Amino acid sequence: MHVNLSKIHQTSCEGYVTKRGHLMKSWKRRYMVLNGDTLLVSYYDSKEIYTSKGHPKGSFVLSECEKQDLSDEGASVKPFGFKFIGHCPGQGYKEYSVYVESQIDQTKWLNVAHNALGKNSSPQKSMSQRIEEITGPLLPCASVQLNCPRRDMIHITTLGHKESAGLMQSLEAQMKNVKKTSQELLQQAINDAKEADRIGDATVNEMVYQEDVLNDAEGTVDTMGRQMDHAEDLGRSLKHPILYKLTHLFTRKKSYKKGGRGSKTRKGGAKASRSSRVSRVKLQPPQQQHAAAQPEDDQLDQLSKILAKLGQTADTISDITARTTEQVDRIDQKVTSVDDRVKKEAKLVQAVLKAEMT
Repeated sequence: MHVNLSKIHQTSCEGYVTKRGHLMKSWKRRYMVLNGDTLLVSYYDSKEIYTSKGHPKGSFVLSECEKQDLSDEGASVKPFGFKFIGHCPGQGYKEYSVYVESQIDQTKWLNVAHNALGKNSSPQKSMSQRIEEITGPLLPCASVQLNCPRRDMIHITTLGHKESAGLMQSLEAQMKNVKKTSQELLQQAINDAKEADRIGDATVNEMVYQEDVLNDAEGTVDTMGRQMDHAEDLGRSLKHPILYKLTHLFTRKKSYKKGGRGSKTRKGGAKASRSSRVSRVKLQPPQQQHAAAQPEDDQLDQLSKILAKLGQTADTISDITARTTEQVDRIDQKVTSVDDRVKKEAKLVQAVLKAEMT
């Protein structure tokens, strides 16, 4: 007579428990549900979320359960604990420590879990059936020989071989997953490095443009300085017209010609300096460098090349920053000098006009 044990022994259970987190190691109250048909254990923030078909906080497929003494966890932790070991999809096997409020609840959860595991375990096959799966049907004489103690040795050897084969397949699958994960991480690192490379090139281009703006500003300040030189000459001619004409008739023309040549030289030199600076910081666009990579380069080589270029970009940014800082200080000094000269010349002109009026 066949008896369905699932109708006699309870294989499903649900209720509030306190579960310790797998990562944070903190105790959280959860509503746990054990499905005896699938061995799926799910836990929710509350019973209301479970009854409304909400998403669980987590789940795993139960593989083992055992009683666990939690009396040394502190006064806030009940001693009525048990441990669930289950498989999380994509994460492997994990241990979950759980406690309930009473020993009755502890016994209920343990009994239900054991009943569910016993219900879902495959029935044990006879020794003849196990050997037939490997060697094929046995001859009558072989069946008789199996009654000897040697049968146990065959049983152990056969099971050991099957377990070893299963372990090797599991290790091979894990190695493939590790290799795939490492390749995904490398590709993510390459993508992040490419984005940093793009931002670095954009930063360099913007800094080069700002450096050109500063060069133009410095050229304008230099022009103002030359105009102030001319204004000073004009002021001296107004203050002492006869003496100025006699003593500076030829020297002024000569210095003006020199000044003209010097201004052209400085202007040309500024342009040359600006062009040389731009040529030093001009970088190859990342698309061209990435396209130049050989197809056979692996991910590590590609990542190392991008990181090397990022180092060069960082050095370029540092050089431009140092030059720009020095140039800003120089422009500030020139502007201050021009401002002082303007104030001085304004006072001189006012004095000359006042003397003419009296």
